[in-house]
Amino acid sequence: MAHLFVIAGHGAGDPGAVGHGYTEAERVRALAGRLSALGGGNVTIGDTSRDWYRSGLINTLNIPKDWCVLELHMDSAGASARGGHVIIKQGYSPDKYDNALANFVGNFMPGRSNLVVGRNNLANVNRAASRGINYRLLECGFITNAGDITKFNNQMDELARGILSAFGIASAPSGGWVKDAKGWWYKRSDGSYPRNTLGGIERCIDDETPFEIPANWEWARLGSIAIVQSSKRVFEKDYVDKGIPFFRSKEIGDLYRGEEIHTQLFITREHCLRKIFISLRHIQTIKPCFFCWCCMIKEQNICGDRSIRCKHAMW
Repeated sequence: MAHLFVIAGHGAGDPGAVGHGYTEAERVRALAGRLSALGGGNVTIGDTSRDWYRSGLINTLNIPKDWCVLELHMDSAGASARGGHVIIKQGYSPDKYDNALANFVGNFMPGRSNLVVGRNNLANVNRAASRGINYRLLECGFITNAGDITKFNNQMDELARGILSAFGIASAPSGGWVKDAKGWWYKRSDGSYPRNTLGGIERCIDDETPFEIPANWEWARLGSIAIVQSSKRVFEKDYVDKGIPFFRSKEIGDLYRGEEIHTQLFITREHCLRKIFISLRHIQTIKPCFFCWCCMIKEQNICGDRSIRCKHAMW
């Protein structure tokens, strides 16, 4: 079993490749996080706030000789290009870790004819070779390919486990739903159980989920993360000439589409404090509603000491 030192490519202002709303730097850092979580003490993550290429950190990297270094990247090309592969120093023969990693990524992210490629024009490949560091670079598919990036996102833990396995590292068990005589329960990866929130029992909702979500997201019932209650309505007679800006679903839609608000409405501060804001732990919903928008909202203090401060909301 090897000890794995992981470098996440790009970063520190360099996004790397871009595709389908994602950046290479952010995605490979997410994968590095999963490698650390699943690999435990057998994985060390290099400083993710730095760009290891531009800063030349490999030149001063001080690690034990028997450690393996893995640098994570994603490829970019035309939409049809796909697949992952391993890059090593040109003229070197792949070792057992290179071959195991290439076999895994070739099956997980198929599409490349050559799974191990020798290069002599990549800075970190050359730097590591000059210092005798056991190094390889992994291209985890194409960020510009819809299938590759979807699989990368939705099966990130499977990708991480395959990488760890190539280096002989056993990954920690992941959490999941287990069934006993009383019903379904969610068991965390550390063997513990979350606090019961739905009638004293947490049941499997796999058959109820409407669509796939990334591997590092999770479904939760609204009642388990928020206090659900009805707010007071705002009527036309409640509008005033100036005061606290009030947004209806129409105004929220305008903002979501990047349009200007043509009719600015206001309510009094007293109305805002007494009737409008309810305790939903950063989430407010409009009801009835037959649509759903995911919005990013700047954190701001709207009504003073009793305002809602929120960063993320869904309507």
